[in-house]
Amino acid sequence: MDYSFSSTTGTQRSTSSRVLSLASANSQRHHNLKGMEERGTRRGVLVTLEEAQIGVGCVGHVFAFEDGIAPEILSLLKTLGCGLRLASASTAAEMEACCVDVGHLWLTGIHFSDPFTATVGCQVLDIVARD
Repeated sequence: MDYSFSSTTGTQRSTSSRVLSLASANSQRHHNLKGMEERGTRRGVLVTLEEAQIGVGCVGHVFAFEDGIAPEILSLLKTLGCGLRLASASTAAEMEACCVDVGHLWLTGIHFSDPFTATVGCQVLDIVARD
C-alpha cells in the first residue's frame, strides 16, 4: 500500500475497489480502508472509493466503506435487474466547486438524466431503507 502513495508530483489519487466475496466481510476490511485513508491524508492524496457490486445494502448496510472513513469521491454502480444499470459519482459540495473552478467537471453519457432509471433507483433505495 505504501508504494501506491509514493508519488510526489501531479494530481494524486488512490482508489479502492471492493470485490464481493467472503474476503470482503472479514475484520481486516476496516483496518485496510482506515490505513489507506490515513496514508492518503498524510501525503495529500485524494481518496476515492468505488462500490460497484457491494453498495446499496449488499454487505449489511448501505455502503461497504461505512467503517469509519469518508472518501472524497464515491463511485457507485448498481445493476437493478433486467439489464437496468444505475451509476453515480458523489462528493462534497466543496470538492465539486473545486472541480468546476478548474474546468474538470463534465456530465455525459447515453443515459444521463434518464427519468425511468432515476425512478427505479429511488424505489430501490426506499426498499433498502425500509428493510
